[in-house]
Amino acid sequence: MHDIRFYKDPSGVQPAKEYIKKIQNQKGKTARIQAKQIASYIQLLAKDGFALNKNYIDKINLLHAFPKKTQKTPQREIDQAIREVKDLREKGLRED
Repeated sequence: MHDIRFYKDPSGVQPAKEYIKKIQNQKGKTARIQAKQIASYIQLLAKDGFALNKNYIDKINLLHAFPKKTQKTPQREIDQAIREVKDLREKGLRED
């Protein structure tokens, strides 16, 4: 089993967890499907980790989430992830 952790930004907000809560609080079939898919993905990550190098990974940090509508990841999302990883490294990757 892998340890799944939600990144906490310097102000104490957990962006990925907030995104999940937002979807769970929405009404409608699409929101229910999205919430169920996200929960399934998190369970799979906890159980199996990533397909590659799973023997070397014991903790998985979920940084933030966004609705992806195209194949190309927006640059602002990549930049956000880079900032969050930098913040985690400065904290010593000891997020609880």
